[in-house]
Amino acid sequence: MAVNFETGMEPNCKITRHITGVCSRIYDPVCGTDAITYSNECTLCASRRKTGNNIRIQWFGKCENEDN
Repeated sequence: MAVNFETGMEPNCKITRHITGVCSRIYDPVCGTDAITYSNECTLCASRRKTGNNIRIQWFGKCENEDN
C-alpha cells in the first residue's frame, strides 16, 4: 500500500524541540499520514527529520488501525 504523505495537516515543527531530541513526555497523540500514532506532535516532527519523509498530521488522536 502506497502512503500519501501529502494529505493531512502540516505539523508545527518550528516550535517543537525535536531538533535537539528533547520532546515532551506529555501524551497528546496524533495520527500521522504514515498510519503511525505518535505520542505528540514533537515526536512526529522528530520522525520527519530522521526519515526525511513529509509525514503530516492525519488527525489528532490515535490511528484507527492500532490496538495500543
